[in-house]
Amino acid sequence: LKTSLKINSNGIDLNKNKLDGDLSDFIDLQILEANSIKELSDLKNIKSKIESSIPPLKSIVKVLHAQDKLLNDIPSLWPLAGGAGIITLHFGPAIEPFTRQWYIHKGIDLGGVRIGTPIVATADGEVVRASYQSAGYGNFVQIKHKYGLATLYAHMSRLNTSKGSYVKKGQIIGFMGQTGYATGPHVHYEVRVGSQVINPDMYLNLATGASK
Repeated sequence: LKTSLKINSNGIDLNKNKLDGDLSDFIDLQILEANSIKELSDLKNIKSKIESSIPPLKSIVKVLHAQDKLLNDIPSLWPLAGGAGIITLHFGPAIEPFTRQWYIHKGIDLGGVRIGTPIVATADGEVVRASYQSAGYGNFVQIKHKYGLATLYAHMSRLNTSKGSYVKKGQIIGFMGQTGYATGPHVHYEVRVGSQVINPDMYLNLATGASK
């Protein structure tokens, strides 16, 4: 009877141990499932936040792209490649070098660098004139931009574009020279709105914060 009881007791103990083992596994499984559910919930929250942030990010990208495009359409780049040269004559009243009479200078003159220095388009646009004028601009290029804007680059030693070409901001369109009505090597640079000439400095300030 004792042996049987021991066996029964062991049997009970074994069954109890088995039951304990199963219960422990069940509890661990519940914890694991609870953690998995929490992780899944966290992942869903993160996914939701990421998805909700995509439209604002796309909007920001669109705004930045639009700003870049706008800046590319505005003649705000320094006309000489690499920021070379200085303004030797500003926009406005000036003394004409040949007649010594007062006149209105319709652009700015950039000099202080050698003949052949590259001249670049200050904004995206279409070349509407690329020609030679013996008594005036010499070799010159005129570019039509958006918003009624146009730019003109004069006294080039030679041209690097032609009428009808589409040029990008910063693209070389010619080289500094002394052709036409000029007392020395320089580029005469104009900005126009319609038929009205305006001070280029106001656009150069957009990119540099101040004209050179």
